[in-house]
Amino acid sequence: MKVRVRLFTRLREIAGRPEVILALNEDATLGDALEALAIKYGSEFRRYLFQGEGHVGPEGHVDPKPYLQFLVDGKNVEMMGGLKMRLKDGCLLAIIPPVGGG
Repeated sequence: MKVRVRLFTRLREIAGRPEVILALNEDATLGDALEALAIKYGSEFRRYLFQGEGHVGPEGHVDPKPYLQFLVDGKNVEMMGGLKMRLKDGCLLAIIPPVGGG
């Protein structure tokens, strides 16, 4: 299946584009998609996205940094299974960095 991924701020700079298409297995989860992105875009992308190189969380994936938000088709994944959430062909994953202002 194919999943569209929207990238913002630093992740956009690392990838060199605002949106990428990931080809994933039919039963892929959000955690699988994040790992595929880290493999595709390298160590700088991985360091920005994940808490640590080897800290595997309870869901079997390296935990993403807590200040990042993940939306699938506009909905926060925290309410839909977190990293275990199954993705669907054609869905849109957005990785949202922290927002500051004043």
